Amino acid sequence: MEINNGIIIDGVLHEMIELIDVSNINFDCSKCSLCKECEECEMKHGSYLCDVMACFFFVNRGKVTDIKTKEEKE
Repeated sequence: MEINNGIIIDGVLHEMIELIDVSNINFDCSKCSLCKECEECEMKHGSYLCDVMACFFFVNRGKVTDIKTKEEKE
């Protein structure tokens, strides 16, 4: 599986789902896999993770077992 943008926290990959057309989407923070962490970030820094990362929400993709860069794949 190839992931272009994400965050690994405690060995779990959270993939960014990018903003496309927000006019037709009902935003629901409960769908985000980093909802708890985002609330902590907002309380400490006054910004939500999705605002900082310019994405819509994060999806949990599971435990990371092996990470390869483009150079290692070639």
